[in-house]
Amino acid sequence: MEDIYRYFQNFFKPPNELRIGVEHEFFMFNQNLERVTYNNMPLSIQDIFTTIKNRGWNWSPYYEYQHTIELTKGGDKFSLEAGGQLEFSSAAVHNIHEISQQLQNNIEFVKNITNNQLILVGVGYDPKTYVKNIRTIPKKRYEYMLNYLSYKGENGYDMLHSTASIQASLDYRSEEDLIKKLRVSTALQPIVGLLFACSPIVEEKITSYQSYRNYIWTDVDQQRSGISPFICNSKMNLEYYINYILDIPMIFIIRNGSYIDPQGQTFRDFLKGSLRILPQEKPTTEDLTFHLSTLYSDVRLKSVLEMRGADSCPFPYLQSLAAFWVGLLYQDEVLSSIFDLIDDWAEDDYKFLRMHVPISGFRTVFRGKSIHSFVENVLDLSKTGLEKRNIANNI
Repeated sequence: MEDIYRYFQNFFKPPNELRIGVEHEFFMFNQNLERVTYNNMPLSIQDIFTTIKNRGWNWSPYYEYQHTIELTKGGDKFSLEAGGQLEFSSAAVHNIHEISQQLQNNIEFVKNITNNQLILVGVGYDPKTYVKNIRTIPKKRYEYMLNYLSYKGENGYDMLHSTASIQASLDYRSEEDLIKKLRVSTALQPIVGLLFACSPIVEEKITSYQSYRNYIWTDVDQQRSGISPFICNSKMNLEYYINYILDIPMIFIIRNGSYIDPQGQTFRDFLKGSLRILPQEKPTTEDLTFHLSTLYSDVRLKSVLEMRGADSCPFPYLQSLAAFWVGLLYQDEVLSSIFDLIDDWAEDDYKFLRMHVPISGFRTVFRGKSIHSFVENVLDLSKTGLEKRNIANNI
């Protein structure tokens, strides 16, 4: 327990070193509006990655089954979700103007190397392709995840193959700051889901959902996704979170490049040296990092706080997610104001918003009032936080 506490403590940042990270996921379609597959079609994902790798631009490939499934350069990365969704993740930066530039550069980069033959579509759920027709990319991680999640909920396959999101990651300064940010950001994920709702069409049919992607997440392994069970506890501290992650079954363990099935045992079992598959062996820091990457709560705590509630969306709006969270979480006065708004929420309040907002959107009535005024208040506070930071671009 002390080692795991120190693991998180090592990521505490002083106020002047707080950074911002983003991940943007897209669906790729060809000119015939067919979803681009990993291989076996003209201009496949494999072709794109091979072109990037061979052009002498110093991108380092990562292989599985002799296939390139990831490219990295410094802190930048092109990677793939299970259905071939393309993900950009960039090195952490200090302000949202740098985020905007990174995103624009990445999109232009892909357009140029494909000669504008591909369409990058930013939506939360593939609006066209039937999920049963989507093949899993050749990546071991997804083989294990599919096998595990197929027993844990109805929507695991859909989540992996047909959803796309944008995520923002922010730093924390101390345990107190971490808990405050975790509670606030968890409460506001449905609001983000509302503001960035961009998945009403499924398999070419308009649904009754504003965000079908967020609906999908309501039935994907309830133990490791959604709302952490302790989040509205006023006595919550880091120990609560550590106990939570210890008792969630592991999906896989990696040893010497090979994936091992933990057979449903938990990280707490691993700490005790009581795994059946690795008797007497204790976990490493890398094991903990991998385990944390397989938790899918609305806000995921790793070396950073990862905000996971937003659908992917068209380019002009992609830049807004980081700005929204930076305005709220990186100014103490604003953070305290938001915390006061949600401090008395009960678990049922969190669950109500999570279940109803994907369907009702701005028509949602929360605590006897329209959600609209609450959202306006939150946006005003975010704007105030950005103004207080006072980091302008050159325009």
